[in-house]
Amino acid sequence: MIVRRSFEFNAPRQTLVENLMERYIRDPSVMLNSPNLKGCKLLDHKDNGDAVDLTVQYSAFGQIPKVVQHLLTPEMLTWISYGHWDRNKQVYSFDVETMYFTKQVHCSGVQSYHAIDENRSVQKMEMKLRISIPLFSAFIEKEIARAFVSNIDSGYPMAKKMVEEGYIPEGYNKPDPDTP
Repeated sequence: MIVRRSFEFNAPRQTLVENLMERYIRDPSVMLNSPNLKGCKLLDHKDNGDAVDLTVQYSAFGQIPKVVQHLLTPEMLTWISYGHWDRNKQVYSFDVETMYFTKQVHCSGVQSYHAIDENRSVQKMEMKLRISIPLFSAFIEKEIARAFVSNIDSGYPMAKKMVEEGYIPEGYNKPDPDTP
């Protein structure tokens, strides 16, 4: 299953990148503003100037549908994201490793940032998800995709505020402009 989302911002591409991607690269816990995320732990961070490799562990919460509660518990909703931010191409790619069902769940994705014109830009996201659990694969893929889209869509108003108004979520500092 492939899930795609696209979000427009009334800001130049570099403003979008600085307020979303570079902020995330400096402090992945900014994602905790997303619904259904309850934990975020930075495991590794390597910045060589042109690119950043980031390893982050996330945990989620949410209602697990009754039909799969015997397969999934809340503790199983933990994963590690291996990300690569290419500053030159302005593309972030990631691969996900789940803590449970590692061989049955395959997830990867890409976020890219594009100028529409001088004062408008767009963030494009694509996530590829494949689950190989007999009888439940299609249902679980749909539920994960639904939760992903719901989280991303519900985070868009805050992202828009951060990019267009310079809003800083509570508990986060404004990035130092001299920090790469």
